[in-house]
Amino acid sequence: MWLVPLAVVGTLFVIPTAAEIPIVQTLMALGLGTAPAVALLMTLPSVSLPSLLMLRTSFDTRVLVWVALLTMLVGCSAGWLRCWCSRAGVHRPHSTGTGAYSRLSRR
Repeated sequence: MWLVPLAVVGTLFVIPTAAEIPIVQTLMALGLGTAPAVALLMTLPSVSLPSLLMLRTSFDTRVLVWVALLTMLVGCSAGWLRCWCSRAGVHRPHSTGTGAYSRLSRR
């Protein structure tokens, strides 16, 4: 439900690069789901409304609109992919401690 609005907000807001992770962590602690969090993490550092407005003297308006729309699309796609993976049961495998790296770390 919150995936598309957060992708739009993430595209338009100006957030310093180091601040996006604490912001998303705080939102997740308040109950934000993983898929909208992924959408925010994909769109927050990419572009912002002030940067698009500054670039309008150098680029055609259509190009800037496409950049903003494609950024939103990538954010939504990443969120939908995360949502699909969690529903399909696709998760990162857990370490069992039997691999070559675990044997090396015990020495």
